[in-house]
Amino acid sequence: MLNAGDALQSPELAELAAERGVTVVLPFMLGRDFRSVRDVSGDPVTVIGFASIVGRMALTSMARPLGSVRLLKIAFFGLPVAFAIWFATTRVGGLEAKFVLLIVFASILGVSYGGFVALLGDVTAHLFGLAGIGAAMGMLFFSAGTGALIGPPLMGFTADATGGIG
Repeated sequence: MLNAGDALQSPELAELAAERGVTVVLPFMLGRDFRSVRDVSGDPVTVIGFASIVGRMALTSMARPLGSVRLLKIAFFGLPVAFAIWFATTRVGGLEAKFVLLIVFASILGVSYGGFVALLGDVTAHLFGLAGIGAAMGMLFFSAGTGALIGPPLMGFTADATGGIG
């Protein structure tokens, strides 16, 4: 049975927990570009929410034939791809181009994050077994909560100390 002490000593679970903490916080730590196209109708944050629902349903329905571990890796890979597209919005001119890139960013982020959240329990059970699943999932959610608690203020202090981001 996996208890919290065993979970802390598992390098795989520690790595997954660290990654989970970073991916939950990053879009909200650097989030000044979400509202940069105020004059255009539509809201990228709404797109993230809708795409997250689509990602949860689509990726979990494909988990059995394609494998939940493989899909979790794909979903996790989608996150930095989305962030790269988001970064590109700061480098293009024109309101329409920025808006299109923000919608693409929001769609990829939503599907990836939604799939990541939906598949995490299945992958955790697959990798660590059902015995002690509560401790394993608790560790993962604790790390996400810690990242969400510490990340934004830390990023704000860093931005203030260095004169801003970008």
